[in-house]
Amino acid sequence: MDKILIVDNSMVIRTVISKLLQNTDLKEAEVFQAENGEQALEMVEENGFDLIFLDLNMPLMNGFEFLENFSKHESYDQTKVVVVTTEGSDERKKQLEDLGVQERILKPIKPEQFEKTIGTIVQA
Repeated sequence: MDKILIVDNSMVIRTVISKLLQNTDLKEAEVFQAENGEQALEMVEENGFDLIFLDLNMPLMNGFEFLENFSKHESYDQTKVVVVTTEGSDERKKQLEDLGVQERILKPIKPEQFEKTIGTIVQA
């Protein structure tokens, strides 16, 4: 995985994810950041990404709106999406699965959970 996009309106969360990536097999990847889904969609048009970390609750365009738009993009099938959220309900999990998202990391992010998720993605 060469290019990673972190989409979250919180600069703190984007920084945490960037730092956590340094402790994984993805430490050599080029990391990009977006503050919302709208900005992320523009970046997807310019760059192909192998992996996207996506928050659900953001201004301008939330994570669900991003996923709905991104699912129409030609690179959608080749891109892994990990949702990073505070929302852990079964209903939310089902909604995400319906949109093709298999991996979730709950906030606050625990390094062990993060590394385990990355391990699962890298091995897939």
